[in-house]
Amino acid sequence: EQNSEFRLNNPGRKEIICVKVDGCAIKDGIRCDWMIIDSGVEHYIELKGRDVTHALEQLKQSIQRLSNDPAKEIKFAFVVSTRCPLSGTDVQKMQKMFKDEFKANLTIKNSPFTFSLDTISK
Repeated sequence: EQNSEFRLNNPGRKEIICVKVDGCAIKDGIRCDWMIIDSGVEHYIELKGRDVTHALEQLKQSIQRLSNDPAKEIKFAFVVSTRCPLSGTDVQKMQKMFKDEFKANLTIKNSPFTFSLDTISK
């Protein structure tokens, strides 16, 4: 987690499910830190220092293991790092791959990052 911070804004006070993935939902292998479920929409979160490439692998493995339907259901994936060494074109390639393989909107941001649930439209 390396001092990275993800903040979830829930202005509508929606009921959500927050799952600690690392060490709880998945105890072995590569996995992300958290999963949040909001009205059936899955949000996968990896907090990282600098190794964004490894963070992406952790998200992929977690989606494959935990998602109800990895290729069909819309989902969100977040990497929040203290520093993102990837170039803009590398990020765009990864965003396209996540969209194509997992129907996931990938966001890679520096810490702290705030995401608001009211920005989501299914």
